[in-house]
Amino acid sequence: MTTLLLVVALMVGLSAAVPAVARWASAVLPPARAVALSVSAAVAAATGTGLALSAVAAGYLGTAAGHWAGRRGPAGPGAVPVGIGLAAVLLTAGLLAAGCTRAAVLGRSVVRAHRAGRALPGDGPVAFVDDADVYTLAGLPGRVVIGTRLYDRLPPGDRSVVAAHEHSHLRRRHHLYLHAVDVAAAANPLLRPVRETVRLGVERWADEDAAAAVGDRRAAALALARVALERQRLHRSPGAGGPAPVLAVATRHVTARVQALLDPPLPARSSWAVTVTAVFVAAAVVAAATLASTDDLLHVAPLHLHHR
Repeated sequence: MTTLLLVVALMVGLSAAVPAVARWASAVLPPARAVALSVSAAVAAATGTGLALSAVAAGYLGTAAGHWAGRRGPAGPGAVPVGIGLAAVLLTAGLLAAGCTRAAVLGRSVVRAHRAGRALPGDGPVAFVDDADVYTLAGLPGRVVIGTRLYDRLPPGDRSVVAAHEHSHLRRRHHLYLHAVDVAAAANPLLRPVRETVRLGVERWADEDAAAAVGDRRAAALALARVALERQRLHRSPGAGGPAPVLAVATRHVTARVQALLDPPLPARSSWAVTVTAVFVAAAVVAAATLASTDDLLHVAPLHLHHR
């Protein structure tokens, strides 16, 4: 029992630390590595917490099943108390349902976005429409949607930055990172602050790709600022009316992103990213091993029934 609770406490503590880890990563790592680390840590923390709670629930259910099967003796030292066991069962069921529901909602949104992309004119990855925004629609394979009312107001250099930014979203499959952290946050509410950090991260990732494509970080920063101003002049609300999920070039944290492009690029620091990710993955493995060690408790009742 003590081991189970310690594993639960470990995973809850790590889950509470993930938002701070994600903020640290976004401050010291390139956006691509920061996003990968943040999402990996969030998914590992959500999985590990769910497995640890499942281990407590399994321990309680195994003890209860043995009791129902006719074992009337006193509970052993590893038995899970009724209050803790019932709380674990309810939490496990509730968080699992929340995660699965969120996954289903996101799955439907991807299907809708895919259908919307197929309905757009043309067959290539880019579709030009009469719109006041430029964004990426998720799907298989997904499409970049360029609104001519915004695009035509931009100088050629800014158009290149915008196109490269959206092609980065499409090529890197940034929506998958957003979906993964959304599901993790639904399954573990302690991870909710990570979602915004990852959203900013994928935009900065696309900004860096766009800057590399045009070969000028300052030009990319100025283009991002001008696009945001043009969108404001066109009185377009971020994502209004567009099928979800939408990744648009100048809808989130524009000031912070412009400053990041004006600053020197961050160093890779691969060893730090690997080490931090390994800690969270290892904790999730410990939680899985703990659940596996309690699995035999669920077989107590059938064994007792068989020998009666």
